[in-house]
Amino acid sequence: MWDWDVVRDRIYTGPEAEDLLGLPRGSLEGPARDWLEILHPGDRDRFRTTLDTAVELRRGRIHQDFRLRCEDGHYRYFHLRARPVLAATARSCAASGRCSK
Repeated sequence: MWDWDVVRDRIYTGPEAEDLLGLPRGSLEGPARDWLEILHPGDRDRFRTTLDTAVELRRGRIHQDFRLRCEDGHYRYFHLRARPVLAATARSCAASGRCSK
């Protein structure tokens, strides 16, 4: 589970992804650009384009597989299901259909 506050450019994650990757708690939280460093190089452009398009269009659904680097250097596959949630402030895009406003 994750939420992306687009206006503030902050990603908030649940502990599950960090546990799977062997990362300390809170290490996946922060600006979206920080995720580019742990994304597999072959997935970066597609991931960035997908998120940029969702923000620009302010609608649609995202279904995408991508790989994140574990603490030991190996990659794990993740599947992202997300949709933009536009409150009065248009502030978040969240995974799994559960969103904060």
